[in-house]
Amino acid sequence: MDRHITEHNATESTYTLGHNKMSTWTQSEYKKLLGRPKSAKVANNVEHHSLKGVKAADSVDWVAAGAVTPAKDQGQCGSCWSFSTTGCLEGIWKIQGNRLTSFSEQQLVDCDYSQRKNQGCNGGLPTWAYDYYKTAQAMTESDYPYKGRKTTCAYNQKKATNAMVVSQGAPTSNNMQSMMKAVTVQPVSVGVDASGFRFQAYKSGVFSQNCGTDLDHATLVVGYGTDKSSGMDYWIMKNSWGTSWGMDGGYMRLVKTGNGKGQCGI
Repeated sequence: MDRHITEHNATESTYTLGHNKMSTWTQSEYKKLLGRPKSAKVANNVEHHSLKGVKAADSVDWVAAGAVTPAKDQGQCGSCWSFSTTGCLEGIWKIQGNRLTSFSEQQLVDCDYSQRKNQGCNGGLPTWAYDYYKTAQAMTESDYPYKGRKTTCAYNQKKATNAMVVSQGAPTSNNMQSMMKAVTVQPVSVGVDASGFRFQAYKSGVFSQNCGTDLDHATLVVGYGTDKSSGMDYWIMKNSWGTSWGMDGGYMRLVKTGNGKGQCGI
């Protein structure tokens, strides 16, 4: 990996690579991290929102606005779907006037479990997790800490917050303006194709590498903007691979490519 990182960084590129906690992992270990959430089907599982009346902002940064918790680490558990879900819920909870609160991914891994739907460390879908939150309130990270493996459900309604999901929706598929409107309103759960080596070793800059659209990883879009040096427009994406990956302690900037499937299928 070190040679590939050095060779890439010696070229003129819009982004850089670097070592992180996964530098010594095998491809098999890395694939387990992704969890195969099959997020390509997300837009078919929920109502498409027209977002009528919402005007997309020129730029959005929910991190700077204080509506995003610091990047978390899913470990070697394919639970990315749970982190994408809590991140979205944390965002709207704060935006609606509450104190920024870190919600429990372990609650979802343990309690929102079914062989036909979400499967703990073996993958899942945020859309199914939001359905779970229609029946149970979110517990905090401090009351139900993350363990990185599936354990027995320990949901305690007496300790739960008032955070629940009433409804969920998706922006129009393959429509950049619709997604920009959605992100203007709140952080948004997305699926991406994270299978490539360069995605794994991403360090900084605007990620413009050719990549697939076979969605195998769930993340969170927390804003968008324009790179001052290159003039490239990008999405701000929060990952769940700890702070050693990416820039600014766990984030990636993905180039905005207009309508269509988007960069890495985002």
